Amino acid sequence: MSDWTYSYHRFDDQAAAEAAIAALPGDGTLVAVDILGTLYGNGERTGTDPETGAALYARQPLPGWHVNLALRGIEPPPAWVASRTTPRTPCRLFA
Repeated sequence: MSDWTYSYHRFDDQAAAEAAIAALPGDGTLVAVDILGTLYGNGERTGTDPETGAALYARQPLPGWHVNLALRGIEPPPAWVASRTTPRTPCRLFA
């Protein structure tokens, strides 16, 4: 059983995320940060893949600057609590 707590966060922009990261406690043994940055989703349909028949879509940036956080035995600072999100399907996980 892991003593780490994992969470997903969306900040307004890169500067807000960097400020929150700078305010994290510890010496690196209690905190792990995975910066994803801008994520992209499907925009307008642009056609069909001729080989597979699958729909093709333009890539569209999703709002915000995304960061994954892992904490061991400590509570997240307020900026992290306010930025927490719950993606249906996270695009990247801590291993």
